[in-house]
Amino acid sequence: MGPGRARRARSHYGNRVVSAVLSRMAVHQGPRNLRAVLGHAKAPRRRARPVRGPAQPAPFPTSQARRLLKAAHATCIRGLEDPRTHPSARTALQRRLARVQEQLQLPWREKRRFEEVVLRTPHEHVMFATLVIESVGLKPQCWWPDLAAHGGEDGGRDAGHGDEDQGEVPALQVGVEEYALRSYLAHEGFAGGSCSENSIFCTLFGLLFFDELFAPSVLGVFETPYQLESLDLGSECFYRSRQAQIERKLAQIESGDFISIMERVDRAEREEKTLISGIKWGLTWDDLALVAKDYYHNAAGMPDLC
Repeated sequence: MGPGRARRARSHYGNRVVSAVLSRMAVHQGPRNLRAVLGHAKAPRRRARPVRGPAQPAPFPTSQARRLLKAAHATCIRGLEDPRTHPSARTALQRRLARVQEQLQLPWREKRRFEEVVLRTPHEHVMFATLVIESVGLKPQCWWPDLAAHGGEDGGRDAGHGDEDQGEVPALQVGVEEYALRSYLAHEGFAGGSCSENSIFCTLFGLLFFDELFAPSVLGVFETPYQLESLDLGSECFYRSRQAQIERKLAQIESGDFISIMERVDRAEREEKTLISGIKWGLTWDDLALVAKDYYHNAAGMPDLC
């Protein structure tokens, strides 16, 4: 047997012996003590559970981060103090300013707050109804229980829910918006609501500012005779190009002479239902002036119920 083969034999024999010894130690002492004896791995230590206390304040920003936050703080203030800043941008700047001031951990006396920009917290009205399972092709509906006392069967979609022989009040299947309107009528006596989102405001704007929408004095805004609106309606140029006309119309509306304006346009266009951007010919009339200065901004984001 050569020296190489002898070393391999001893190594094999030694490994078998060590394995047997380790197996016996593992039976008597357990794996944790075995790892500690061999030194292959340290015995794991039990970590102490962290004690949950009050929430720790945010770490103080570093010098570089604080310098950038101060620059953002100054930029927000300049934008809010600039009268040319768009109303929607002012709201976003106020929210950003509040976040930056919290990150800078400024004391209360040094914080800036532009109250005319901050949106008021709306009042919440919670209503409870029985939701009807959604059917194929239909939106989820609700059961209105006071059918006989409020409104009759004309305003709903499907009557007949409830067994009169068992003393149950007939109910009406209505949509969520209609349910809210009926609830306001029943509990607060308010009957002036309408489920139209922003259609009323857009229609009123189209009727009141029909002459300004299709003013021939503004060049380059109508390329074809089939346009529903002028090309500059969604930009600030709409008001600037017609500022004198719009201000005269606003003064006329403020004086109370706005019914005649809408009646004139309604008589001329309702019969043929001329396609005009925003106008829904089945809606009622009312006053609107701010839409003329920024059509898309003031016509967006309206609630379902007005």
